[in-house]
Amino acid sequence: MQRTMQRTMQRWPLALLALTLAGNAVACNGPTELVVVVDSNLVVPRELDEVQVEIASPDGTTRTASQALVDGPDLPLTLGVRPDSSDQLGPITVRATGRLGGAEVVSTEATVSLVAGSSRALHLYLLRSCVGRDCGADTCGVTGCEPVARDSLEAWSDVTRPLPNDACLAAPWDVDGDGDGDARCGGGDCDDRDPLRFSDKTEACDDVDDDCDGQVDEGCPCVPLGATQACVTACGTDGIETCEAGMWGACAPPAEVCNATDDDCDGRVDEGFAYAPVDAREVQRDRGTDALVVWAGDRFVVAWAEELREPGIWALTIRPDGTEITPATQLSVGYPYGFDLATDGTTLGLASWGRISCGSSSTCDVIRLRRFDLATLGELGEYVQLDSNAATNPRVRLLWDGASWVVTWSDGGVTEVERRTLDGAMVVGAPFTTDRGGDEADALWTGTRLLLAKSDGTNLTYRFSLGEMFEPPITVLAERSERPEVAATRDGLLLAYMGVSPRVARVLATDPAGVPLGPPVDLGLAGFRPNPQRERELGLAVAGDHAIVGWIEATGDEHPTFARVDATGAIVQPPTPLDLTPRNGRQVRLATDGATFWAAWSSDSPETVEIARLACPGPP
Repeated sequence: MQRTMQRTMQRWPLALLALTLAGNAVACNGPTELVVVVDSNLVVPRELDEVQVEIASPDGTTRTASQALVDGPDLPLTLGVRPDSSDQLGPITVRATGRLGGAEVVSTEATVSLVAGSSRALHLYLLRSCVGRDCGADTCGVTGCEPVARDSLEAWSDVTRPLPNDACLAAPWDVDGDGDGDARCGGGDCDDRDPLRFSDKTEACDDVDDDCDGQVDEGCPCVPLGATQACVTACGTDGIETCEAGMWGACAPPAEVCNATDDDCDGRVDEGFAYAPVDAREVQRDRGTDALVVWAGDRFVVAWAEELREPGIWALTIRPDGTEITPATQLSVGYPYGFDLATDGTTLGLASWGRISCGSSSTCDVIRLRRFDLATLGELGEYVQLDSNAATNPRVRLLWDGASWVVTWSDGGVTEVERRTLDGAMVVGAPFTTDRGGDEADALWTGTRLLLAKSDGTNLTYRFSLGEMFEPPITVLAERSERPEVAATRDGLLLAYMGVSPRVARVLATDPAGVPLGPPVDLGLAGFRPNPQRERELGLAVAGDHAIVGWIEATGDEHPTFARVDATGAIVQPPTPLDLTPRNGRQVRLATDGATFWAAWSSDSPETVEIARLACPGPP
């Protein structure tokens, strides 16, 4: 439907304009005139209730007229301007402003000159798309920001043109209020519904084209979304990281496989898989006793005591995969009752307790330290005798503290501690002398000081060295116990021992100071041998936060048994027999290189020494 506009025209000098706004005025003819037509696509009166027009003449004089739209004329509005003389044609500037409640909503303007002898029309549109739009020195119109000056004007016709009907003109210029209009309507905003996306925005790494340049996350560490690359996880395994929001995400660990490694970084090793003895073999079948295995830096040393044909301590070395390096070699002659091994990486130390003749009709229990070349198991120099009259069953322990051998043994309720240089000489001013209280102790070098884990029949205690003495004992657990074994986890200590009533193999996790992290965990009933010279020892080996405890179970045929636990003592794998053959086992000892575990155990039926790698039975 066409709208017909009529106007009332008056003749005024251009230097002093008088304006008339009218909705349906009667037209008059004249040779030179300008008809100003003001229209809007804003809704009256919800968005617009008043129109104001300012006309500035060439000499700077301004005249203003306003028209209320509520109960007033309908849009469009017209006003006519005629110059006083034909030589005053312009330029004149016409500014139309739409208001609501007295406040400016939108405006537009044009600078034109009249055409002598012609009736020309100037259309000014107050558009929704111009609301809030800053065009600087230009003005906002149908095409967006456009020049204020207009070079030509169309001839006036009483039949007006339709109001421009365009989606961009009907919508606000800046819908989301970020100061930038829709890119489809001449602005730079690629999403005028999102105030965080506009042309002057700094690009962020968020999988979004923030600055509306057609690129996503340019300059960010990674593109596109979903790209992947290899990485190393926090626990040292091979993982995958994914591009998320322009940044590489966390290194995702792989699924757990059975490979003696915490693949999925959950603090547990090979969870969901069951270890079993692998590469099991006999290393001695003729009265072999007191099996022991230790890690020596690049190989495992397996040692045992032989009672019958060639009494003494024997040893061989193997690689982590079980292949033999050094065959069985006799380290000492004579029947031993207990021994321990340690190494500095090139020299193997052997501390042993044996019984020798010390008179025509008497014997003496002696503690001796021997040293061997680790590569060949050849002895280095003479043995050193540490005690010539030790108590029965002294439970010898040997370790290397980075500078010297540290030998501990029990002697009548006293734990003797002695340090020796690599070649066996007494260390002058040794910081360790004698610790009283308790006749069963295990020793651990923490990296800075010596720790004795002790059982005195009533309590389990820790004692840390302090200079040449020991700090007062720390009661770890008020429980009757025997045969403590202690090892360091990644962040604390793990203690394995035999409870007395009932006789159960147990494990307890503590912090580095000896404070328990929870109650003891029962692993299984443990066997007991009344002969004090053949006490059943537990085995304990820790790799990071993964540990294996071994003992002789006390039911049926007394099989050598092991269980896997984590650093808190929680059971990862329940008790599992090392050997199902009726054995009447004596002891289980364990060692690890940080990944591979080996077990050594001895049995009475027959008297054999066996070893096995503890791992998944097949490939991962």
